[in-house]
Amino acid sequence: MVTSDDWVAQHAQRASLPGLKRGADGSRTPVGWAGRLSAVLATAWVSFTLYSELGVATWLQDTVAGSIAQYTGWTISFLPAELDARLAHVIVAICLAGLVFPLLKTSPRAVVPLYDWVLILIALGAAAYLVAFRSDIETRIGLLLRIDFVAAVAGLFVFCLSLFRTVGGPAAVIAMGFMAFAMLGTTSFAPGAVSWDLGATQQAMRGIWLGTSGVFGRPLEIAIGLLFPFVLFGTIWVRAGAGTYLATVATSCFGDAPGGSAKAAVTGSLLSGCYSPSATADAGHRGPFSAKLMMHTGVAADKAATVQEAASSYAQVLPPVMGAAIILIAAQSGLPIANIVLHALLPGIMAYIVLFCFLQFDARRTGVGGLPVRPVSPNRTRNILTLVFWCAATAGLAIAALNGLAWLRREMPDWELNVTAAAWSAIFLALVWIASRRPDMAEEHPDAPVAEIAPVGAALASGLYLLLPLFFLAVQIAGAHRPPGQSMLLCAAMAASIAVVQHPLKALFRGQYGYMATAIRRGLKDVFAAIVQAGRYMCPVMIASAAAGIVLASAGLAGIDQWLLTAVEQLSNRHVLLGLALAAVAVLLLATGLPTATGYFLAAVLVVPAITLNTTADGLVVPAVALHLFVLYLCVFASHPPPRLAKAALVFVPFLFLANTDLLLLDVAPKQVPIIVITAVLGAVALAAALQRYMLVANRMWETAALTLIAFTLFNPGFWLDRVQHPFDEVAPARIFATAKALPEDAILNLTVRGPAKGGGGEIKSADIRVLLEDAPSGAGRLENAGLTIFLDGDRAIVEAPFPDTEFSHLTTVFDFEADAGVEVSIIRLPAENRLAKDIFYIPALALFVIIWLLHRRRLRRGFI
Repeated sequence: MVTSDDWVAQHAQRASLPGLKRGADGSRTPVGWAGRLSAVLATAWVSFTLYSELGVATWLQDTVAGSIAQYTGWTISFLPAELDARLAHVIVAICLAGLVFPLLKTSPRAVVPLYDWVLILIALGAAAYLVAFRSDIETRIGLLLRIDFVAAVAGLFVFCLSLFRTVGGPAAVIAMGFMAFAMLGTTSFAPGAVSWDLGATQQAMRGIWLGTSGVFGRPLEIAIGLLFPFVLFGTIWVRAGAGTYLATVATSCFGDAPGGSAKAAVTGSLLSGCYSPSATADAGHRGPFSAKLMMHTGVAADKAATVQEAASSYAQVLPPVMGAAIILIAAQSGLPIANIVLHALLPGIMAYIVLFCFLQFDARRTGVGGLPVRPVSPNRTRNILTLVFWCAATAGLAIAALNGLAWLRREMPDWELNVTAAAWSAIFLALVWIASRRPDMAEEHPDAPVAEIAPVGAALASGLYLLLPLFFLAVQIAGAHRPPGQSMLLCAAMAASIAVVQHPLKALFRGQYGYMATAIRRGLKDVFAAIVQAGRYMCPVMIASAAAGIVLASAGLAGIDQWLLTAVEQLSNRHVLLGLALAAVAVLLLATGLPTATGYFLAAVLVVPAITLNTTADGLVVPAVALHLFVLYLCVFASHPPPRLAKAALVFVPFLFLANTDLLLLDVAPKQVPIIVITAVLGAVALAAALQRYMLVANRMWETAALTLIAFTLFNPGFWLDRVQHPFDEVAPARIFATAKALPEDAILNLTVRGPAKGGGGEIKSADIRVLLEDAPSGAGRLENAGLTIFLDGDRAIVEAPFPDTEFSHLTTVFDFEADAGVEVSIIRLPAENRLAKDIFYIPALALFVIIWLLHRRRLRRGFI
């Protein structure tokens, strides 16, 4: 039997967010001057990030440095060199890892052993050499001195040990495996084998440690600019009381329902996606509390651990919270954050409904009730209506804030800052006054029993002011169009201000004037502790991101990225489902044991191109947002150990929305949205009932099979219609310009492109593409504006090579556009006319669902379970 303490111990070593007891996250809490040194390093790290990312360095350079140069002639630079700044982040992370994270399970937890000090000194020496001799190394192109090689080996050695101690063995094995491929080179005696090659080793050393890629590449840049601000904001926000507040609201909503403790744990983890960068971090943060809360209601310990694992994972896929993933998807794909939120919403809801139905059916089958506490307000309908009202009011406030900001910027730009600051201050003071009318929220503790379940309205009102940083973040990104990294740093500053002033203001409103000084000191201590924690908790994220840079650089040097493209294509033989399955396996292998953000970035760079090139068979052309969400779901699944049935939706859902992009609300008419949402929700209920083999009572075998079929039909009714009627009419390639001109604005033209394969050999390949037609006076102009240049040669429509960094640039890796035969459009597909509506297949599915539900209800009345 697994106890909750065992479960916490198994997951805590990789946890990286506040809320854990000291040392419970597997980290060391050194005493004496070593502990003070770790606090100073963490504080300096956060301060340096704020200095460089908030524009302070740029302001000093423009004002102070200019004045000094004008009056003294001295040239002073306040801007750190980009590579030196990245090196500083990595070295501070390595030093903090040596101080805070023990190398072995048997390592001491109160003192830093001598070998860790030696490793820290080696890392500092490697960094000092890189800074001192950077210009010399850059001039020695293709040649490394022995001392260069020794410094690189020493730096990588300490880095890999830091990766092992902070992220875990799987991540270290993956990074070292890719490095081995890059350093060993190739051999001629056996295909795919490797042998040592000095030139390849030197090139790998230069690319991985001594250059601007590898450890100091793009993943590290994203970690500094996006993940660090996210973790800093989350740490300060939780320290201000947001974690306790969200858990209190979740308990108020579901605590007294059947299986209420599990539902409250799931809801609390869902809300924790606002500040948690990975599923593992949330499991370590929420596990000590929610697991024991479930056990208090009779849930078995191993089942409580499974539920918490699933809840932590699902929090990473449901917007608008969605952890740091939504920001990374926007950075990697170039899509607006608002669009990603819209497209990811329904799949996330489907996944959560599957989990909630799983808990509901299991609670009814096992007889697990709610928390053994009498709720203050037992009227559950009133609680639900209250929650709906507050959610609607919150949405209305957000819309009003965005519209008001746009109006201010347009009508009174000079007053924008003053009016905005006054409005935020007034709202904050009003919400703190409302919260002061109620008792303060009790701090969470694993062994503390739940005294009472407060009404939803009272729970919400007790800390609504804590949600203001989230509104501020949305306004900054969507309204002010500020970069996400800077927006989160500003929100971190706002959360720090709330942490400092909330207790004095409550004391003021309550008339407790003697408590003011103590309250101010409490707030300042909370902010300082959060800053120190942010530095400690950023160690695994920063080191894992640098390791992702090693993997990407090694893959490029060894040609693994191109090998992956070829392997997926050849093994799948252009079969869509097999190609997706192979790509999914590659994602799971790359992301196993890694934080969600790091695993996603690796898969997005290495695997998404392979999926893009191999999902075009049989007319299946997948939009970019669907591919990135597909990868995200699999990375969330891989970040935890293999789960049980509760996380099955994380594997099913991405394949469903790849097959039916309507679930992403892509290219659907507004009148279709209610039908899609309702059928998707019912499909999620049917899927949960099939997986659990229980709905109102236990399923019979044929009912489980029928529910599976119902869920598939509700998710993808077009599958059955395609079996009856072909979805496209084909048009001759010579009519491409006339066809493009005749289609309405923003129409999509489906083309099959055929031509000689890249690399010669006489092979002919084909690929399907979707062209979004923009407005232009001619068909050729509409195609060219969409990024595709075509000219007619008799009956042939010849395609010219697309420009780099355009939507169709990936075709240059598939076709040889310089060949004499040329690349041409072979098929033009238009949506078939007079085709049945696929919604007709909803009718038999819903009818069968109602029949099964009625049968279950009749058996329930007869006493079956």
